[in-house]
Order: sequence, then C-alpha cells, then structure tokens
Amino acid sequence: MGTESVESVRIRARVEGALAGLDDVEVRRLFGDDAYFRKSGLFALLGRDGRVALRLPRTQEREALLKEEGTEARRVGSKALKHWVVCPADWSRSGEELRRWARLAHACAEGSASGAAGGAAKVRKADFPRLEKPKEADRSRKKK
Repeated sequence: MGTESVESVRIRARVEGALAGLDDVEVRRLFGDDAYFRKSGLFALLGRDGRVALRLPRTQEREALLKEEGTEARRVGSKALKHWVVCPADWSRSGEELRRWARLAHACAEGSASGAAGGAAKVRKADFPRLEKPKEADRSRKKK
C-alpha cells in the first residue's frame, strides 16, 4: 500500500466523521477505494479523487440528490450506474450535506439482511471499471 497524502487522510477523517454514529458500518478497501458497508450492503465509496459516491436505490431520493449543485451520476466509461450519485468534492471537506445524504444511503442499506426491497447493493463487477485484457499481440510478445 502506498503512502497517502495529508489531504487524503484529512478527507477520509472528515468522511468518517460524517458517518459517525451510524450503526453497523464497516470500512473495507474495494478496487482501491474506501468502501462503506452496512451489514453486507455497500452504501458509500470514497474515491481516490476525494469524492464520495452514495448508493440510493430509490428513484425519488436519487433524483433529489442529483438536483443538488455539483452532484452527478457515477459513471463507468460512458455508462451511468443506476443507483449511484457522486457528491461534490467540497462535501467531503465540510461534512454537513454529506452527513445528511449518507444517512439516507445508510438507511437504504438497512434492508440488506432481511432482503427488503430497495435494500443494499451487492458488489457486482459491472458496477466498476473493468481491466482491459491484453491484446493478442501483447500476449505473443510476453511468451517469447
């Protein structure tokens, strides 16, 4: 694991402060990002760029968050991920708006253990960028 910048350590501390007091939160590394789970449900990601992505499975909440200035759908290439919204970078630094929306994403993840509709995300390969496979020419060079 590489060394982190002072700024990334500060951002992580602020994000974790915004999530303080929420039940059953576990932090794990996932594809190089900090992933926040409630029970088995992924509800937030802190990207290497210092921005937080929240999973809001219910359309009404997701659309409301997307109306906030500086938010955008999380994308993999040109594809927008259905349930994910990326929050503005300054939310990771201030905390109040992030706290409000993260609590909602956390509450949506609550249903994961009981299987309730609109429950937590399962981690799927399709939700994250895929590594490109080496081209045939690259494979033949490696064999030599």
